[in-house]
Amino acid sequence: MLKLANFDLGPALSQFKIVAGDIAADEARELDRLLPETAARARAAAAHWDYLAPARAVDHMLDARPAFPRAKDIEGKTRLRRVTVARLALHHFQVEDALPPSIASLYPDHLRLFAGWPSSWPRARAIVTTMNISPRTCDMRWE
Repeated sequence: MLKLANFDLGPALSQFKIVAGDIAADEARELDRLLPETAARARAAAAHWDYLAPARAVDHMLDARPAFPRAKDIEGKTRLRRVTVARLALHHFQVEDALPPSIASLYPDHLRLFAGWPSSWPRARAIVTTMNISPRTCDMRWE
């Protein structure tokens, strides 16, 4: 099983940590409580080739909870999306399948893009949704 620590991400790892920390204490508690369930829903939906499902699962979590009042405007929601992706990468990333080196070697570049993306969420969302290549071969798991 591959974890984030298996990849040489260079400064991207620090960027993930900075982004993951851009959150108020009350938001962090709620996010930490909700991420496992949200990750499970995103994984289940992505296995059906609905590549936007993981991003929708995150949006649903942020929209449906009164614990995220700072996510009501676009800036607050974008910040919490970035925090969520960073926390998923840092604490819940794992690849369960045995991948050939040619596939595993693609992950560091994609992960570096996550760590350094600007506020333009659509590009990051496209990257997030294309990482789950196949439910049987190259499945990126967020737990």
